[in-house]
Amino acid sequence: MKKTLFLLLTLHLFIGCASIPAPPPHYPTEVLMTQVVSRNDITFNHTDTGTPTVVGDTVFIGIQEKGLYAVDKNSGDVIWEFGVKNGVESRPTIYDGLIYFGGNDGYIYCVTMSGSKVWDYYVGAQIWSHPIVHTGIVYFSSADDQLYALDAKSGKYIWHFRSPLGRKGLVIRWLASPEISDHIVYIGFSDGYFYALNRHDGGLIWQKQLSDKFRFKDIDATAVVDGSNLYVSSYDGKLYSLDKNSGATNWFLEFGGLHPVTIVDDTLYYAAVSGEVFAIDKRSGKSRWVYKVPTGLPTSPVTVGYTVTVGGGESNLYGLDRESGEEIWRLETDNGFAGGLAGYDGIVYGFTTKSFLYGVDPLELRPRMVPKHGGIVGAVRDLPMIRPPK
Repeated sequence: MKKTLFLLLTLHLFIGCASIPAPPPHYPTEVLMTQVVSRNDITFNHTDTGTPTVVGDTVFIGIQEKGLYAVDKNSGDVIWEFGVKNGVESRPTIYDGLIYFGGNDGYIYCVTMSGSKVWDYYVGAQIWSHPIVHTGIVYFSSADDQLYALDAKSGKYIWHFRSPLGRKGLVIRWLASPEISDHIVYIGFSDGYFYALNRHDGGLIWQKQLSDKFRFKDIDATAVVDGSNLYVSSYDGKLYSLDKNSGATNWFLEFGGLHPVTIVDDTLYYAAVSGEVFAIDKRSGKSRWVYKVPTGLPTSPVTVGYTVTVGGGESNLYGLDRESGEEIWRLETDNGFAGGLAGYDGIVYGFTTKSFLYGVDPLELRPRMVPKHGGIVGAVRDLPMIRPPK
């Protein structure tokens, strides 16, 4: 399938002061912007929520209404596509030369790096979560509040765990993915409870209610384990620091979230559903700085060097100073970012709600190769796509 390469743009960043040395300001770098699926091939209501996975020179991305796509990260060309009825919103996982992802058709798929199916397994509910493969077992959650464990090579069923309460009340169309540490797999469900299960047989070790609200009490953010603690949030509730072995609360922050935290040294970077991005001391829970994203719900932050990059739910990518939270650049985009961003080899990749794939070097440390496509050679420079903060 051919897709259209729209522009290769020059990004001029305006670098603020930080304790981490910054490169000289106004150093040019290229931004890859390519539409993976053309406007003629998607419906008016098409809204992509996929998060890219990057391996080598390939970006793998799930597309609503279509399936899984493999895209060359240098040129933006589609290498192959794997069609799935009703599309794919699950972030793909690469493990031992195979790709694992869930479909909106109720199947989890295992395919080769060239897009050939190895096996599939039907669970009867949409799979929006990011599968995790650990010691030869693939773990994933489904939209009916169940967690599954399958043999990663064969797809053979091992066990599953079902939320005792199930999906009730008003819930968010999103799913937490499992997190694994030692012998425990952690998962949150729409019932407002967070569960720690034995990863070998799915037996319950402990559970904790994080939200008791009737509407939007979902735990859709994937937990992140760091040392003896874990960090997880409910959508309309709080961000928690919990003891990973007992579930005891260390501290909480009165802002709900949809995305997992990003941890760098002793700092958590956290995107709240209220529209703020927080830098938080991971030991005390005290906020170090707050940045209000002006264009909707922010994505999970990605850190590269001295920068923190987030996407706005309605439009734009934002580069923040990691130490101060000051906005140092923004890339204006026509569409927002409903899924997450991915960092790979110093480049941050994001996929918009209308199937545009972006790749940006937030540090400007080196120029990127400029691909040739459709007669366009070189970067289109000095376009008013980047506007510094006022």
